[in-house]
Amino acid sequence: MAHDGVESVNIDFRALLTKVKASGADLVYGGFLVDSGGPQIAQQMDALGMFKAGVKFMSEDAMYSDAVPKAVSPEALNGNLYVTFSSPALDQLPTKTGQNFYKNYKAKYNGDPIGWSIYSYNAMLVILDSIKRAAPQIDAAKDVAAKRQAVLDAMTATKDLEGVAGPITFDKNGDVVTALFSGFLFKDGKYVWQRNISGDMKCQ
Repeated sequence: MAHDGVESVNIDFRALLTKVKASGADLVYGGFLVDSGGPQIAQQMDALGMFKAGVKFMSEDAMYSDAVPKAVSPEALNGNLYVTFSSPALDQLPTKTGQNFYKNYKAKYNGDPIGWSIYSYNAMLVILDSIKRAAPQIDAAKDVAAKRQAVLDAMTATKDLEGVAGPITFDKNGDVVTALFSGFLFKDGKYVWQRNISGDMKCQ
């Protein structure tokens, strides 16, 4: 195992990848965005023959996006790209909220939601719930700043709100208390769920 770094503005990774290839590594992990090098890493790994040699590429939720196979040949990605995402498989969402979200999304858009859709939906659930709970304070507030603060205070106090993938509770830092991650493999033109990963990083 080895570590290296790249500049966020650099999209030519061939020198680094050539070094990785020579090392005999079987996996390249990088936390990339779609617009900051993720697709280029995959393209250059493919061009250097790394995928054919059995080297895999793994990234995080920013690469769990329909934009990736639009930027990189799906054939090149097939069986070679792993991503993690903070949700179970979309057809395994455990809450009624999640199940309704998945069903309604598929009905409207004729396809599965990408990962960011889940984040957006959960965020809107929190916002609407916070506004609802803060309604008395909002009505009593005398200026806009006080109204905003009432909503923020309610948001901070969010506890056990049913979200898409489970209850949403924030700690004092604004982070969710519980989280469940999943691993996905890009295969046959789509991201295929592989397994759940618990908060203590144990595969399930």
